[in-house]
Amino acid sequence: MQKGKVKDNNIGSFGYGNAQYTKYNAPGQNISPSDPGIRDVFLSFLHLMKEKHNMSLQELISLYNGSAAKDLIPAAIFSFPLSPAESICKFLKENQGLNFHEIGGLLNRDERGIWGSYNRAAKKMPSIFSISQCPISIPVSVFKDRSLSILENVAYYLSHELKMKTKDISKLLNKKQPVIYTTLQRALKKKHLGGKQDG
Repeated sequence: MQKGKVKDNNIGSFGYGNAQYTKYNAPGQNISPSDPGIRDVFLSFLHLMKEKHNMSLQELISLYNGSAAKDLIPAAIFSFPLSPAESICKFLKENQGLNFHEIGGLLNRDERGIWGSYNRAAKKMPSIFSISQCPISIPVSVFKDRSLSILENVAYYLSHELKMKTKDISKLLNKKQPVIYTTLQRALKKKHLGGKQDG
């Protein structure tokens, strides 16, 4: 098979040096780390990064972890005395170093609204978030769903994806249990009805 030639919609190939490797990308395809082809691809990549960019395995792991962390929002930021929108905008601006346009794109919200939320947060809490180790994080992609508010997205994700109980969500977010219960009920109703836009 020639390098780079696509065999069909699900399987392609590429080569490094004289070696040929198969790439599986079928939707739902179960790929085992013990698959010889996967090991070859991985080793080829490591060799390439070491030879061409002088990067060690530890450096690659750190790079991956740093990239993954950029896509996660620590749930603990919503326990501070700020509105949920203020909390997430402040975190993305100050802790992640994003600009208002980038934050607006991530959250699927108007840039002017992002600016307003951030400035209110900065006045209420001038210091940067200091989050030591928060074992519970929320993918930033969750907040693209404009059918739910920020807090509704948080509560819904923690409840339905992480299977947390209402009382545990309440403790994590430093909010009264009835508030979390009501927030979850609103989120469930919107999900059931197909949702309506909410800030």
